[in-house]
Amino acid sequence: MDLEELLLCPYSKNEVEISHDDTVYVKNSDRTYPIKNTIINFIPEINDEISNAYDKVSSVYNSMLTSSNIITKLYNSVVWGLNDQDYVDHVLSYIPDDFDGWILDVPAGSGVFTGKKYSNLKDAKIISIDYSYGMLMEAKKLYQMNNIQNVTLIRADVANLPVKSSSIDLLLTMNGLHAFPDKIKAIKEITRVLKDNGDLIGCFYVKNKRKLSDLFINNVYVRQRSFTPPFYREEEFVKLLNENYKFIEKNNKKSIFYFYSRKK
Repeated sequence: MDLEELLLCPYSKNEVEISHDDTVYVKNSDRTYPIKNTIINFIPEINDEISNAYDKVSSVYNSMLTSSNIITKLYNSVVWGLNDQDYVDHVLSYIPDDFDGWILDVPAGSGVFTGKKYSNLKDAKIISIDYSYGMLMEAKKLYQMNNIQNVTLIRADVANLPVKSSSIDLLLTMNGLHAFPDKIKAIKEITRVLKDNGDLIGCFYVKNKRKLSDLFINNVYVRQRSFTPPFYREEEFVKLLNENYKFIEKNNKKSIFYFYSRKK
């Protein structure tokens, strides 16, 4: 299956045609979607508080996550009690370097953690989806800098994915569930697009693990609209996925829960 066969209109569910005139045409419909800077935009009409919040921080997002200077290092130490790298390498190690199927990465973020991994996945076909155009532009810069050519960047809503059912071999969701407004619908969409026996791998914030982190989330990040309640405890999320997934591995670092599961 090629990219055009895999994608669909998120609203009508009709098949699409990707044209050379920077437009995605929906078959049997007058609806079209723009392609700008090689990014397919399936939600061009959306300009809300959540997308704006991530657009505003997109240019400094990498330095925030990687603790690249003394200020961000101190900030992450206070808020999280760890650096993202403390768990990210473990999450990405779940993906073998010889993987040759379809990977859906949602939310893609700025690509700051996946760039190195994707440069090794020579045979994989990767779709990186995010709600924020600014984040996708940062990911594009990073992927170009690392000569990664097997990634398609798409702006879309995780609660209404522009992807056909049972078409994805592996779905990666890093630091996303705590930001999704409709978490139940997002999980249903993730499950819909993933093949039976497909892998679901990810990490996200869970509550009641570290009081200081919970305090920052509820009083800073929620107000910024970068995190959206409700938030899960680890056991609540595990129970939620148990019906459709088998956990191969699960663990946490302070307030970050990370896991490797397989769709039943």
